[in-house]
Amino acid sequence: MKKSNSDYFVRKRMNKTRVMRGWCQYFRHGLSAKTFSYHDSFAFWRVVNWVRNRHLKQGWGKLIRLHLPGWLLRDGRVEMFRHGWVEVTRYRYRGARTSTPWASDTLA
Repeated sequence: MKKSNSDYFVRKRMNKTRVMRGWCQYFRHGLSAKTFSYHDSFAFWRVVNWVRNRHLKQGWGKLIRLHLPGWLLRDGRVEMFRHGWVEVTRYRYRGARTSTPWASDTLA
């Protein structure tokens, strides 16, 4: 496979992160910070190692300077979605303020 073709597939793959974004948005209300961090680290290092294998003759310093500026994985306007950057919030206790179809004042 040509390098240009595989680069195209990586850009398409990085652009199609809607599933992971949706998954993170759905599970961000629980105790999921460690899971997000694990997935973030796993995906990040998979892509970094892929870039490293494509440019074997370059050292880490040159590789980071040329292909991973600021350790951000991006290709033009497309940036890799980072799971660890999703803000995790806990559910708030709303108590009697939860809206229900029944009037609570008539039950007492």
